[in-house]
Amino acid sequence: MRYEYIAILALTVLLITNYDFLFRAKQVHHIAGQRAYRAFLVSVGAFFLADLLWGIFDSYHLYQAAYVDTMFFFLAMAATVIMWMLFVSKYTEDGSVASTILITAGGVFVVFQVCVVIVNCFFKTDFMFWMDDEGNYHAGIVRDISYIFQIVLFASTAVYAFLNGRKYERSKKKRHYAIASFGMAMVLMIVIQIFFPLVPLNSMGYLIGTCILHVHVLESERDDYRNRIEQALIREKIQQKELGEFKNLAYTDSLTQVKSKLAYLEDIAELDRQMKDGTAASFAVAVFDLNGLKKINDKYGHDAGDRAIIEASNLILRHFANSKVYRIGGDEFVSILTDGDYKSRRQLIEAFKSEIIKNAKAGKVVVSVGMSSYMPGADIAFSGIFERADRLMYEEKISLR
Repeated sequence: MRYEYIAILALTVLLITNYDFLFRAKQVHHIAGQRAYRAFLVSVGAFFLADLLWGIFDSYHLYQAAYVDTMFFFLAMAATVIMWMLFVSKYTEDGSVASTILITAGGVFVVFQVCVVIVNCFFKTDFMFWMDDEGNYHAGIVRDISYIFQIVLFASTAVYAFLNGRKYERSKKKRHYAIASFGMAMVLMIVIQIFFPLVPLNSMGYLIGTCILHVHVLESERDDYRNRIEQALIREKIQQKELGEFKNLAYTDSLTQVKSKLAYLEDIAELDRQMKDGTAASFAVAVFDLNGLKKINDKYGHDAGDRAIIEASNLILRHFANSKVYRIGGDEFVSILTDGDYKSRRQLIEAFKSEIIKNAKAGKVVVSVGMSSYMPGADIAFSGIFERADRLMYEEKISLR
């Protein structure tokens, strides 16, 4: 198998498995250290590209290009290491001295790597790597020191992530252990790489490691994120249902089950706004009052008074079934007539009064009523219409006595 095939495979898998994370960041849920992880993936992609190009240049005996690419290879390697250290620190959100030491050590490694590459390039020394006259690649002692440095760093992050993960619950602990596994996979591959410099073991390590991270960190984070969203939606639905129930309780009179005074106040506020804006449709206001409630309470008790109030509300509802009916006081009711009830308001009022007269003769519940219609241009507030209806209701009450 040609050397570059591993790098091609690794780069392809990296782009496929992390496409959303790399190119559609706004659609990806947020995880701790997200920016650092994206930077790490980019640096790994650059490393794969350097490995790929080296294989191509070597195959076609482009030795000068291979030499330059080798420098890029070691610099990309340094970038992956520091980006990895930053991600581990950000993801754990530990902020401890150990986290700071890891990042500092990663920075030292980057400086070291840059310096030895520059020295190897400009001073033509053979202490890191060189190409012989036939274009064969040779590794120097400093290259091995660089790898040993990386082994220490990856092993340190593995231990750090493992120890840090023990304090979390199952899913988060699993993700920390996956990060530790990545570090140990890189340690194993780099150790072997020292002895087999012409086998792309670094790329294999990053290929395996990024797949581990994708499955056990990113997918796990995505599942947790999805679960959190689902739980939030469930809580929101429950809250909406409870709010609806509370609103229903607040807007319903507990004794009569007609609309409450709170609902009445909100509805007339809306009508006031519509009248002010000139957008109010035709409507009428009917005001009702139960006659003789005090006598009923005094003679038969408050339970009998409550039964009389309920009977009065049922009587109003029978005649104004298509209109909103409110209880706004102990024995006071209001109905706002719209649409069909508004058009037949006079007939409804006459039918209601006719039944009340029969009730008065039969000794049943007697309810006085007064009605007034909204007059566009003349009425500028609901209170004026209510006062006219209320006055007519009291006149009716006097006549019924």
